[in-house]
Amino acid sequence: MEIRQMATAFLSNGSDMLMMKKAGSRLFDFEFWGGIGGHLEQGELNIPMSASYREIEEETGFTQEDVEHFRLRYILLEVNGGEIWQQFVYFGETTHRHFVPSDEGELFWIPLDEVLDLHSSILIKATLRHYLQHPGAEDIWIGNVQSGTDLKGTPQVIWNRMQETISFEPKGLSIMLNYRMERKKWRWINYLLITVLIAIILPSSHVEAGITITVKTKVQYYKGQPYIHLTGGNKSVTDKLNKTFKLHAVKAARLDKEEKKLNKNYFYITMASVKYNAKEKLSVVYEDHVYTGGAHGMDATKSYNYDLRTGKELKLSEYVKDDTQMEKVEKSISNSLLAMYNAGDSIFEENIYDFELDQTSEFFLYDKGIVIRFYPYEVAPYAKGFVDIKVPYSKFNQ
Repeated sequence: MEIRQMATAFLSNGSDMLMMKKAGSRLFDFEFWGGIGGHLEQGELNIPMSASYREIEEETGFTQEDVEHFRLRYILLEVNGGEIWQQFVYFGETTHRHFVPSDEGELFWIPLDEVLDLHSSILIKATLRHYLQHPGAEDIWIGNVQSGTDLKGTPQVIWNRMQETISFEPKGLSIMLNYRMERKKWRWINYLLITVLIAIILPSSHVEAGITITVKTKVQYYKGQPYIHLTGGNKSVTDKLNKTFKLHAVKAARLDKEEKKLNKNYFYITMASVKYNAKEKLSVVYEDHVYTGGAHGMDATKSYNYDLRTGKELKLSEYVKDDTQMEKVEKSISNSLLAMYNAGDSIFEENIYDFELDQTSEFFLYDKGIVIRFYPYEVAPYAKGFVDIKVPYSKFNQ
């Protein structure tokens, strides 16, 4: 029996709770309501809170800094479609109410006294009811769905408070008898805890090692703002990256709307391009431009580098691993800038050997190495735009 692990969050602001209305899913062809969440990715099996923060940002735009008093309140267990479903349910409060639209469903702030009236699953409705009845509780509760446990045969949720367990029986007959009586009392809780631990340890999904992961890319639009959409590959990874790429366009559309409210001539636009898509690695680069008056606007860039097999974001430190390699990269960049300067390109002479470069610098991949990106004015005039310098692996990885 396979195990499906998920992280779900319910966020409140004042007397309202943020709820998502979905038109349907792969299992249900009708409208229903739920929280913010999704499946745990590889690397998140032991840290479901990280998965929940990731889902919150992908589906609402709220960052970890926007959420307060965030903690685990429930672990939910049920058997569905021949799978064991396990949900880690978190509750928290947002510092503001301004979410971004989600492609997973429609988001609404619902008054707390109305959330139980929404059409939601038995397990989610039971969880919300339990939470509203125990708003200040510090305990973590385990909820298990059992079929036909009331007079009408309706599935019911059985709640048990999670507690520390004893690994070895204490010495002494009288103590042992008391302990065994207590053990019988909590036997069901222990069973659930073991199930939880097994579910955490066992991976929820895998990709066969012998299959090369490939994806196709195309440009789609959200309110006029472009973003990269992937098809193929590992579905869970592809879904995750599609959320990330679309969220960039959603935020750009929101910022463009805000700028136009200030002045009809102001705007915020983004451009998206695929720089590298090979050997199970992907580099997608966004270029943002905002105009708020003056001679010209302001530019920003964001590189998204990912491992298509695992969904892991690739950092510059995974390629340039120490100070020695960083010095070699700097030397290669200086040689390239000098060659451009000698060829008559508009490079600042004073910045050929003096520029900012660290592990947070923007970069993307190409077939023979990495490309370091410089902002306008860093090594060249504004009219030059972004300056991309290729650094082959052979220049620093020997």
